[in-house]
Amino acid sequence: MILAVSRGVAAEILCIGTRGEGKTCSALAGMGAHASEHKKAGYPLPVPWAGVTETLSSHKEKTHKSLLKPFWQGAWRLEDGGHKAILNCGGIDGVVLSMFGIEDTAAIDRARGEWACGWIDEAAPTLEGGGVDELVFDVMATSLRVPTHAKVKLVTENFPDEDHWTWKRFKPVVGAWGVGYHPADRQRMTIMIPKGDSPHLTDKDRAEWARALKDRPDLAARLLEGRPGVVQLGPQVAVDFSVAKHVAKEPVRIFKGEPLLFGQDGGLTPTTVIGQEVHGWLRVIEAFSIERGGMRQHLERNVVPWLTANAPWALRSTNLIKGVYDPAMPDDESDSDRNPVRVLQEILGGYWYPGPVSWEARKGAMITALNRKVDADHYALQIDPFQGRQLIAALSGRWHYPANRQGGVSKDAPAKPNHPHEDLGDAFCYWVACAVPELLRRSLPNFRTAGEVAAEYDPFAELRR
Repeated sequence: MILAVSRGVAAEILCIGTRGEGKTCSALAGMGAHASEHKKAGYPLPVPWAGVTETLSSHKEKTHKSLLKPFWQGAWRLEDGGHKAILNCGGIDGVVLSMFGIEDTAAIDRARGEWACGWIDEAAPTLEGGGVDELVFDVMATSLRVPTHAKVKLVTENFPDEDHWTWKRFKPVVGAWGVGYHPADRQRMTIMIPKGDSPHLTDKDRAEWARALKDRPDLAARLLEGRPGVVQLGPQVAVDFSVAKHVAKEPVRIFKGEPLLFGQDGGLTPTTVIGQEVHGWLRVIEAFSIERGGMRQHLERNVVPWLTANAPWALRSTNLIKGVYDPAMPDDESDSDRNPVRVLQEILGGYWYPGPVSWEARKGAMITALNRKVDADHYALQIDPFQGRQLIAALSGRWHYPANRQGGVSKDAPAKPNHPHEDLGDAFCYWVACAVPELLRRSLPNFRTAGEVAAEYDPFAELRR
């Protein structure tokens, strides 16, 4: 990593690894080595670096400690109230690291200074913070205007979520320890530090961390195990959800002739969950949404093409479509059609019912589904591991309650706005209400189960017509 930074072997470098493996110290050492190459190339010292993290407090709690470790022998000194760190290179200032946080959108202007190189630490969010947005990285890139032999843009972090911008931008391969490149752009390099690489961490340290995170598999995956994990930003709403219990080991197949069940959320992020209830199994096949689109746009762009490709028989006989929708949708004026329920009926047909109004009722439906079993060893809910990835991420912790400063729940309702995860969570609750009929039969006298709808379906009626 130090050599890659010093020589600028790639314009963008991502260094990821588990906790305590020396990413921050390696970044600081890379800056010193870069200054040496900078001077050899005939450029004047010091080399100005931007150092960005979510808040200045993060720098004070983490970066400052790394700067003042004994092995530096006093080479780094802090100035300007901890906003600057200066590296002594043979009696002269070799690096000036300006440290600042990005607390809000307005603070992004702080990345608009003039630098030779830029560094973002812990871009991926944690329970304590929301991380650093990709916009900051791009703004910082436009600010590297000081001449140098290699304008390096460096990111160091623990393993992020697979949906995080760093993972999508650099496209690393899980388990590919060492150096790798983006498959289509060799100017984007990933350096993946193997778990256990640092000789300064003891097995006792790692065992203590593992015990501390035994109830947080999301953090254990990212901080200790060396693999991406869902970033949990607050107390998990779907507290009983488990990837091991509720995610299928292979793609969930569609049973032809069995009704398709829909959970439909509305608003500015229309979201659909599709599945089937077959012999007691609650099978989620697909989950998708569209941001800032209307219901008609979502159905025509996402739902109808999916049905055409995967279940055309359901479109030909709308008795095989049954759904539960957000009860606020009939009055939803965010959609250009003004009545998204009519749009659902027009495009998909089938049977549609309003979902539970109160959050407690929706939460109860979700808890019922998560804890239902088909036998002693198997949970009824099984989500497709590929087509349900967004929903899995939401249930794993991206859909969360707002938290207080002590990390506890501050409000007994999911955090909002939190798109698309709040929408996926609500759509899932409506889907469960559709799949578990006893939840709706009490309040809807005309409600019919999937089996009752299927019993009316005559597979030869169309042929006779």
